[in-house]
Amino acid sequence: MFSSQAGQAALQAYDKAVKVSAERERYRTDRDNFKAKFKTTESRLQETDAEMEKLKKELAEAKTAADTAEAEVEKMKVEEKKKLDEADAKGYEAGIKRAALEYTQTAHQMVNDALEERLPEFFELGYAAGAEVMATVLVVETDTQFRKQCATLLIGPTDKTHYLNPGLPGSHLAIKSLDKSLVGV
Repeated sequence: MFSSQAGQAALQAYDKAVKVSAERERYRTDRDNFKAKFKTTESRLQETDAEMEKLKKELAEAKTAADTAEAEVEKMKVEEKKKLDEADAKGYEAGIKRAALEYTQTAHQMVNDALEERLPEFFELGYAAGAEVMATVLVVETDTQFRKQCATLLIGPTDKTHYLNPGLPGSHLAIKSLDKSLVGV
């Protein structure tokens, strides 16, 4: 019996040792699995941290690029506004220049018209050279009918030119002077 009890005790001890060994093996496997999972998780965490740092850098670069682009856009807006203001000013100046040119042309035309009307008077007053210059400026043929239309010059004893046009200023003096000094002419 002793041997059967000893055999049974040995069998129980063996079963217990197998259970403990299996349990130890299971714990070791669980521990190894946990370590592997931990290492995997830790490496994933490091990869995630590295990815997060990379994304932070990209975000900072994107913010810098956005700020730079915004500054460029603002600068371009200011330049465009300045260009528009300059264009408006040039347009305003061009309008002023155009109006001044039109005014000048109108004034010149008025002066030319007035001079053209008074050109016969220049001949009458004895300013033949001035009249010819004016006729040349106005492109008037002085040797044609125009000169024949001009009044005849009258030169008195005082070398003053007198004219016989009662509508012109001072003509009453010329008529009196003509009566006194040029009776025989």
